[in-house]
Amino acid sequence: MSFTGARRAVESFFAANWSETPVAFENVVFTPPEDGCWVKLMILNEQSEQATLGRPALRRYRGRILVYCFAPSGAGAQAATALADLAASLFDGAPIAGHVLLPPELAEDEEIDGAYRARVAIPFWRDELV
Repeated sequence: MSFTGARRAVESFFAANWSETPVAFENVVFTPPEDGCWVKLMILNEQSEQATLGRPALRRYRGRILVYCFAPSGAGAQAATALADLAASLFDGAPIAGHVLLPPELAEDEEIDGAYRARVAIPFWRDELV
């Protein structure tokens, strides 16, 4: 599976299964909603390695799916953390084609541009025979 195909699989899964808030996707124009609750999906490709010797070679690509959860600033961390919990549950063991997902990691983050942000990171790997 190509990097483009892998991105498409993750974005399609999230778009089809997330209905809690509007979603900002990478490099797509987005205006945050008036209520201040929304999420941003990002895919970070990190490390690649050859996992086997010989031919065909198995290449392993590692990365993280990141879901940034935004809520209005000044209202405490619970709203953003609740969205992060939902995102973590959605991705925990999710059947995304070609991906092996590891358990989600959640961290309350910081205030950014008048919003409070919590982050969910879902480590993954995907293999490709070449």
